[in-house]
Amino acid sequence: MHTPPTLPGNLLTMRIFIFLLLLAAATPTLACSITGYRPFVINRLAKPELKAVPEPSIERINFVAGLTDAGSCDGVGQISVEVKLEGVRRSRLRNYGYLIRPISGVNDVQLFDPRPVAGYSADGRSAVVTYVWTGITPDADGHVRWKLGLHAVDRSGRLSPQTVLCVATDNSCTLQEAVKPGR
Repeated sequence: MHTPPTLPGNLLTMRIFIFLLLLAAATPTLACSITGYRPFVINRLAKPELKAVPEPSIERINFVAGLTDAGSCDGVGQISVEVKLEGVRRSRLRNYGYLIRPISGVNDVQLFDPRPVAGYSADGRSAVVTYVWTGITPDADGHVRWKLGLHAVDRSGRLSPQTVLCVATDNSCTLQEAVKPGR
């Protein structure tokens, strides 16, 4: 199994995040405004494709639990996951949404929308799924250690097999744990 790197994250996502951080630092009187995600529309009347929904393979993960000393953006965190779907043509990527479900370690399960979200594609080969939040509850030792399940979702609402990903602020996720199929 190919184990993708977890850093440095998606370049476009990082540039946007850095720009917003610089903007917040330069003008502390402005409210922090970071856009998170768009909902993915499921049409229960849509015909499912003949093939099963492909399991997502993860190319990169960018995880920031919460910013500190960021002016009005203090406490803002985000996770961006760059995903590929084997066998899905570029023109069909927009027909899939993504669902992230907490498996373990998440103290604030409401951070993750129970509905699928739309990914965005900068290169046409992969989709980036992003969640943004403010204020999370870390573990008692101050760290965040999450195991999350990622599913691709087609327009008819069918789910792919789950891919498990691990993110942590203390580097406790091994490369083998960072991304693995969740059967």
